[in-house]
Amino acid sequence: DKDPEGLPRDPNRQPPRGFGNVFSEQGSYEWLRSASWHYGQEGGRTESRVHLDICRMVSFYDPQLASLAHSHHGMLVGNYIFVNGWGLRKGHRLLDIQPAHVERVRSWLQAIAVPGSMGAGCLGVNWQAIFNAVHAQHGTRAREIGAAFAWKSETEAEKKAITKVHELTHAMLAPYLEYIVSGDTSLTPKEQTILRCSSVYTAGMNPKTLGRSELLLYHSLNIVTEKLCTWEWDLVEWSENRTSNYWGDKPKSPTQLRQEINRYRQLTYETLSWIGWDLWTRCDRQCKYDEICAIPTWPVIYAPGLPQGGIYSANPPKLSEKEMFEFWRPKCINRTDFDRSGGRGRDPIHQFPDVPPY
Repeated sequence: DKDPEGLPRDPNRQPPRGFGNVFSEQGSYEWLRSASWHYGQEGGRTESRVHLDICRMVSFYDPQLASLAHSHHGMLVGNYIFVNGWGLRKGHRLLDIQPAHVERVRSWLQAIAVPGSMGAGCLGVNWQAIFNAVHAQHGTRAREIGAAFAWKSETEAEKKAITKVHELTHAMLAPYLEYIVSGDTSLTPKEQTILRCSSVYTAGMNPKTLGRSELLLYHSLNIVTEKLCTWEWDLVEWSENRTSNYWGDKPKSPTQLRQEINRYRQLTYETLSWIGWDLWTRCDRQCKYDEICAIPTWPVIYAPGLPQGGIYSANPPKLSEKEMFEFWRPKCINRTDFDRSGGRGRDPIHQFPDVPPY
């Protein structure tokens, strides 16, 4: 017996199609497992079979495409701006690109597609290795500093946290910092340290020898490292005055401390949000043998009490701020958790019917 569309009728299906296969429950979970293989880091091995040809790369983030500079998030409405910036990525569209910039992109594509263009004008720098080195140098310490700012005010933990910030920022800047300033009086200690820190990976490169796409990576690398090194200097200078004070600055009043903490906590939050490395998106513990590190991605969602896609279906949203944070938090889940979040284990009005046993 078949329905009008030719599908076999099955009393265990949720009309009109639904899940009816005895392997469907495990199959959905295996979809998530296979997706996690390419997360990298704790999630699994990154995709290594595909390599970017940096010499023949075109990006719509190129600063020459000025018509897109302020429109990446302009089309967001409602509750699409989610925790940790996940929703912001939905705003990266080309709707406002000007015709002149469309033609410019076409000219770039034509230039790299002509015979003999492969590798032309490129220095052949291993940019991925450099980016990995920057992340290794700054990434874990930056996250630890961010966590250190989560203390409660006017407690013993506050003093320990300031010491922790001082130790971490000093560790990052120690190779570039001179307590006794060199003979170059044209630069202050701050300027010297930030310059050394931010140019350590590119100081030996001649921009004139780089290809157009390489030049974009070169400037991007300099901007990111300068942002990080400047933030690290601001923190080490502040925490130095509140701890060891080897520089001999005049000690500040204790009454100013709370205001300072709030200022540098906000600076840290803004800096880490601006950097936004995807390698920071991971589970906060090592998952067990029967668990998968699930990074939130469509169509697998976790929204107890709502139908699939339910966080998008209401304005204002039905989820509280705490529930929304939990929704976007990478988490270790097993089959039971997975079924409860979007399958047969959900609350009764939203769960699928059970399939017959073998």
